[in-house]
Amino acid sequence: MHRTRCWIVAIACALISTAHASAQPPSDQEVLLVKAALTGESLTDGEKALTTYLADHPRSDYVRFALGLTQFFRSGEALFSGLYRYGFLQKGMSLDEMLPIDLDSVPRHPNPEEITYDKLNAMIQAWLDSVAAAEKTLAAITDDGVKLPVPIGLVRLDINGDGKGDRSEAIWGLFNRFQGRFNPSEEGAAEFIIAFDRADVSWLRGYCNFIMALCEAALAHDRRMLFDHCSHIAFARPQTPFAFLQDEYDYREYEWMEITDWIAFFHLMRFEVKEPSRMLKAHGHLKTVIAMGKEMWTHIDAETDNDREWVPSTIQTSVIPEALVTPEIRDTWVIFLNEADLVLDGKRLVRFWRMPQWDDRMEGTGINLKRVFTEPTTFDLVLWIQGAAASPYLEEGTLTNPGLWQRMQEAFNGRVFRWGFWFN
Repeated sequence: MHRTRCWIVAIACALISTAHASAQPPSDQEVLLVKAALTGESLTDGEKALTTYLADHPRSDYVRFALGLTQFFRSGEALFSGLYRYGFLQKGMSLDEMLPIDLDSVPRHPNPEEITYDKLNAMIQAWLDSVAAAEKTLAAITDDGVKLPVPIGLVRLDINGDGKGDRSEAIWGLFNRFQGRFNPSEEGAAEFIIAFDRADVSWLRGYCNFIMALCEAALAHDRRMLFDHCSHIAFARPQTPFAFLQDEYDYREYEWMEITDWIAFFHLMRFEVKEPSRMLKAHGHLKTVIAMGKEMWTHIDAETDNDREWVPSTIQTSVIPEALVTPEIRDTWVIFLNEADLVLDGKRLVRFWRMPQWDDRMEGTGINLKRVFTEPTTFDLVLWIQGAAASPYLEEGTLTNPGLWQRMQEAFNGRVFRWGFWFN
């Protein structure tokens, strides 16, 4: 009995010492390593340095968090540099009237490469793979006390593909190029530090899974017809059977030509399912998005500090000016997450807009969203808007909460999508 007790005490002490070891603050070497990796000229070199260090120090969740964040930034860097290489949004069309950015600020490649449908799919797959790598790294973090202060505006993205991110490619500079409301300086960016913590690990994993769901859903469908007929709207040199569509026109004088392009665009938003297994993966990623959202709030609610928070609790302050999370906002979003989870499980049916049931009834005919992923059919945007495309998925059962949308509108002051984009 005495020997058994000794073993129990020894194991307990080992577990306690391990827990304390994992919660140790980062060393000066780790702080310098992470700073150089995230704000240096090359995220690629930064990722290599962090990976090498982590191989010799596998218990450092501080470095692991930095590696996951670096991999996430690298995934975006690769996507943006690819779009730049293929002359994305370089044409003088009226897209700037439809997008929340000034297209004159989009970097112009002096000699954009020709893009094909297969190259576009390869770029999407590469984005998916790189985001998956970041998510895998983040998923291995176990230290609830991990904290990673990052001057996010100083992170550099090599958009022009010359092998290094210069000062003009730092996030603070890119932020200035694409909007005019806020104009941070490099000095201000150095002082704007987000102290990412354990809750933000879940937040970032949620975003990774959301991106992966989008990529899987896109690659599950055959979009070649859309590319062949409309890719010239977005890319400088698409390789298609209709080269004459790429002729340069002054769209202010020949506006009707652009109108016909957009009519064709919506007309061709009809995609046959090519790889149904990808839709199952997309469904799984969306389920993980919801799980990470719930996990994030569990960690946020447990926090007792108030240190440069990204997503704050109801008693904390965010680094984002005037971003106050009230108890009503927090509670309403958690209710939404629970409802979304039931919808993805097929236990709540999405209310069908062609049925006269916009009242307080909880039972009726609705769309089983889970089956949209598990039993995918041809996606037709126009028929979904009309309602006919929903026919295979209509069922009788319990409907979504009829008052939830109104409650969300009131809690978020009519800015549900803006807050949702932040919370994921």
